[in-house]
Amino acid sequence: MYKNIKLSASLMCADWLNLKNEIQQLEENKIDYIHYDVIDGRYAPDFTMGSSIIDLVTKSTNLPSHYHLMVEEPMRIFDRFKLDKNDIFTIHQETSKNLHRDIVAVKEKARVALALSPATPLEHMEYVLEDVENVLLLTVNPGFMSQKMIPQIVRKIDNLK
Repeated sequence: MYKNIKLSASLMCADWLNLKNEIQQLEENKIDYIHYDVIDGRYAPDFTMGSSIIDLVTKSTNLPSHYHLMVEEPMRIFDRFKLDKNDIFTIHQETSKNLHRDIVAVKEKARVALALSPATPLEHMEYVLEDVENVLLLTVNPGFMSQKMIPQIVRKIDNLK
């Protein structure tokens, strides 16, 4: 029934004092990707891990990475990440001044995905949809974990499908 579904576990929700064990559990449960939420405090009102912390984690696992950048102008920090062709690099339509240029640049080093915040209409990705492998529709506003899902997103997911 569900084809091509991949699971990506966010480290934003991890117990940071027990991170090594939590990553082991993800590996044992055959998670598809480790999801890194990178937040700069500008686009989204919190801060998370930077590239130096992410590099330490990626050295300790063979799981592919899914980078979700909730930062203003994500390409300004793009080269700080050690990407593999199997990694997914997700940028927000709302944060990129030249979205097509940024998508093309990411595709040279990794798989590219486009993220949309809850209030961003699907039409905003109309002319770049063919250039991305995945679309990440946020079901909450960017920035904090444990928020309640915005109910209107169910309709948005159906419209994208």
